[in-house]
Amino acid sequence: MTDSLRKSLAAAIADGRPVRIDRHPPYEEAIDGIPLAMGRTLLLVHVINPDLLLPDGWAVVRVKDVAAVHSRPWDGFVARILADESLLPVPLTVPDLRLGAWAQLLADLHARGERVSVECEEADDGFFVGALHTAGREEVEIQHIDTAGRWEYESWWIRYRDITRVRFGSRYIEVFCRYAVESAGPGPG
Repeated sequence: MTDSLRKSLAAAIADGRPVRIDRHPPYEEAIDGIPLAMGRTLLLVHVINPDLLLPDGWAVVRVKDVAAVHSRPWDGFVARILADESLLPVPLTVPDLRLGAWAQLLADLHARGERVSVECEEADDGFFVGALHTAGREEVEIQHIDTAGRWEYESWWIRYRDITRVRFGSRYIEVFCRYAVESAGPGPG
């Protein structure tokens, strides 16, 4: 990441307004939201759901994957809506999370009891939604919910080096986890 891009991210964080964050290929999905904090390696964004025009959880991505930060006319329109709805400035209770490394972040989310999605976007089957169990030195353990809405009996171990995005606090994650049913094994810890 260039110094000018890091400065653009810092300015967007200070401004507290919606922006679009593009990431380097192969990560094609841009993130629309309000950048809240940047650590040595990770960026925390309060995501704006473009269908609802409302804040909807948080996303954390690797700083090195950020290709561009820009404000479009759409972002100004969303900012006006959020301000009129008393949602801007964002009531910034920025989650107290360490953004130095995935191990730190996931340990903090585990301690808070957050349900999460852990994404390894370079893998074909790299999307895990569920409950964190253990944040080790090189990998994290997650009890995953399968596509039929069942907590899987066996946990998955995901290497930090494979993780490209973590999300938490979104309506999707909260509802998906709330309605998941237990499989034949133990449920989430």
